[in-house]
Amino acid sequence: MTGRRKAVVQMLFGAGLVGLRSLASGVPASVLLNPRRAMAGGPDSGAADGAAAFTNPQFVIYSTSSNGDPVNCNAPGTYDDPKIYHPGDPSMASTPMTFGSRTVDGAKIWSTLGPSVLAQTSFFHHGTYTIIHPDEVKVLGLLGQVSNGEMLCSFLSRELSTALGTVRPQPLSLGGNGSIEAIFYQGQPQAFLTPTTLASVLAAPSNGLGAANLVALRDQTLDSLNAYARSMGNTAQKNFIDQYATSVSQLRTLQHGLLGSLSAIKDDSQDSQIQAALILFQMKVTPLVTVHVNFGGDNHGDTGLANEIAGHTSGVASIGKMMQGIASAAFIMPVRAIPDGDERDKDVANAIRYAVDHGARVINMSFGKPYSPFKSAVDDAVRYADAHGVLMVVAAGNDGASLDTASNFPTPYYNGGGRATNWIEVGASSWRGGDTVAVAFSNYSHTKVDVFAPGEDILSSVQGGGYERLSGTSMAAPVVSGLAALIMSHYPNLTVGQVRQIILDSATRYDHASLEPGAHNTETVPFASLSVTGGIVNAYNALRMAQQERAGH
Repeated sequence: MTGRRKAVVQMLFGAGLVGLRSLASGVPASVLLNPRRAMAGGPDSGAADGAAAFTNPQFVIYSTSSNGDPVNCNAPGTYDDPKIYHPGDPSMASTPMTFGSRTVDGAKIWSTLGPSVLAQTSFFHHGTYTIIHPDEVKVLGLLGQVSNGEMLCSFLSRELSTALGTVRPQPLSLGGNGSIEAIFYQGQPQAFLTPTTLASVLAAPSNGLGAANLVALRDQTLDSLNAYARSMGNTAQKNFIDQYATSVSQLRTLQHGLLGSLSAIKDDSQDSQIQAALILFQMKVTPLVTVHVNFGGDNHGDTGLANEIAGHTSGVASIGKMMQGIASAAFIMPVRAIPDGDERDKDVANAIRYAVDHGARVINMSFGKPYSPFKSAVDDAVRYADAHGVLMVVAAGNDGASLDTASNFPTPYYNGGGRATNWIEVGASSWRGGDTVAVAFSNYSHTKVDVFAPGEDILSSVQGGGYERLSGTSMAAPVVSGLAALIMSHYPNLTVGQVRQIILDSATRYDHASLEPGAHNTETVPFASLSVTGGIVNAYNALRMAQQERAGH
């Protein structure tokens, strides 16, 4: 191992590569470093004061710049002050945006993040009390208001470290601009790491993550912990380890996903910095990463504020891409079960088993047919997925028919009786609303379709490259699968049954009438009668409910 690579690996994974053992086994680094203390006190043992009280600790991407970026001049909440000047470009026009129950005006470019992102966004403004750019280090320390000479970012990193189970409490900088943007932790300057360096070290063909035998490291780590638990004489310690342990299939999925994410890093741009930060969070290296997202720089010499406009365009776009990565612990495993035409039962059964055996936690099945000659083979595969705690999300079909009388396979109902529990059947809703909220082609049933999701004119990638707007319950089912992945990514300790119930319970109910699906139907029925929930999935409600479930409310 070269000196440079060794230094980077040591910085990422700590002494004895404890972070790599944590990545392989799923067991927090703090437990591996002090198993006696951890097993004696439970998951929160050894937490810093107040850390155990965190109900939903979050990783932090902290953007900082010494360039005097005017982001604060055009953010929501600044357009009510007539003394603040804004660029005349249409993208910066005053535009109302809603945050929770409050509506404020901000630059139009911020509204492009969309309501679902804005619902999770807060803006707050504080004075820097200096106009000198090289004072950034002082500003990050709130001009001495953070104790012990800490910076706000290092204070947050230290407080979150134990709660998140990271390898190191210190923050990492991915976008610093020399000493003027240095990050300090307890008075000591912290290392600067570029995204391309991270990728070159961890994705190296000969000695990167792909070459590491993480399965063997996992087995060795868990065997050692289990032996220690046995020596303590009861099963409570064994159960403590099991709640963290990663399965072999989950580890392989994680390893492949990390390598795919690393291979996508080609430069040190702000988008690559954000991608690298998400990778570091997946590996639980650090609670906080600093990046440099440009919003235009010092505008004193910015003719027509062109840089300010361009910077806001690229900066907000980078934030949007970052928010697209909030399910960054989720990876897509394409499994082709249908060569052409209707799927064969044998292929469906084999595809389900393959997905389960390779670590899938959610299986999206955007296909269906009216006959199933070898249903018993599919039933056995569905039982296998159900027993392994895998959520199956299935398109209800596009015949505009009631599943009370029509058939659409696969189904959760087994030959001979019984049904799968980890199953969600999805109908398609329309963006049009009114009495066409249920799309005319969607199958429906008050007892067999669980919930509706957007399934009309959905922008989708297509074979050969590019995008098209497509419609079908095959578009609606992935919306629910993505929501399940989002919940599992944020709240990995929830059971699959809890995730399923949260998705159904959090759906938005519609009490008004809708045209009954069918090609020529003109009769209206209560939308609530078309599915078990009578509603359409709602990601915002689901995440709030998941947070409450995690907190034990």
